[in-house]
Amino acid sequence: MMSFAAQLRMARAGLGWSQARVAETAGIPLPMYQAIEEGRDAGAVPALVPIRATLEAAGVEFIEGNVADQG
Repeated sequence: MMSFAAQLRMARAGLGWSQARVAETAGIPLPMYQAIEEGRDAGAVPALVPIRATLEAAGVEFIEGNVADQG
C-alpha cells in the first residue's frame, strides 16, 4: 500500500504545485507540510485534513485505506 507521504508527492507533482503552494492553500506552515511529505512528522495528523481537502479540491483522488482516511 502506498504511503500518504508518497501520495502527497505524486499529487503535488501531478498538479505541478510546489510544496509552498500546497502549504499556503491548506493554511499550514511550510515546514510542517515538508515534514509530512517526507513522512517524518507524525504529530501533524490534524494537518492532514486540510491538505487532503486542498488537493481533492484541485482534482486529486486518494487511494483508500491510508492515514489520510483517518481524518
